[in-house]
Amino acid sequence: MDSRPKDSLKHRDIAVLVSAALLALGSFFLDDFLVICVFLIISWAGFVYVCFDHLVSLNKRAVSVLLVTAIYGVTVLLLHKRQLKRDSDDVYEKLAIQPFIPKSGNVLRTGITVTNGGRVNINKEHQIQCYLRRITYAPYGGIDNITTMTTFPEQVIWRAYGGGETSYCIAGIQSFLPDTHAICADVTVTVLYALESQPELKKSKPLRFVATGEDFTYRPQTVDYPGDYCPELRFPPQAPFH
Repeated sequence: MDSRPKDSLKHRDIAVLVSAALLALGSFFLDDFLVICVFLIISWAGFVYVCFDHLVSLNKRAVSVLLVTAIYGVTVLLLHKRQLKRDSDDVYEKLAIQPFIPKSGNVLRTGITVTNGGRVNINKEHQIQCYLRRITYAPYGGIDNITTMTTFPEQVIWRAYGGGETSYCIAGIQSFLPDTHAICADVTVTVLYALESQPELKKSKPLRFVATGEDFTYRPQTVDYPGDYCPELRFPPQAPFH
């Protein structure tokens, strides 16, 4: 028969109930790693109290505490890894890339605006790469398959929820525009980055854009599409030799 005061047993029962209740309540905050950790720590403390307050040998109580601590530790580690993956997926999904043509209409001066709409900062070591697949002019001429160009924008952190900047990676092409206007532009932009919380994990996000039509605005297209969105280059007929 348990000879300890009823208050001791009552406290142990309360600790068990609180620990179980906190674990259940924590399920409502699965997206908030810090809140879950607070609940787990309090719950762990309750279980530890129950272990040391139990009527078994000290060795068994110590083993129980170590086992409970190990289980909670593994749980926190798994939750942390899950949180890191969620942060990575969130930034990748919400990293916005949008090229725009300046008022001059010069496609070779296209600007690339990158915006971090995710919930975690992107560190300073980021790059923006542009692959100019084709620019077609009317009625003749154009540029085709230019080597990928990389720019290193300002070394600033792209803050969460709206940070970013604009790059002009196509501007490195040295070409004289013909006395015509562009009717199609096909550009693939790739942003290379790492999260401030995970600098060792390098990520890349490619997007392909094509500008056509009267408004000549860039619109996203399928990156891996094997065909051409812009027509083949046409050159004026050569005068016959006499």
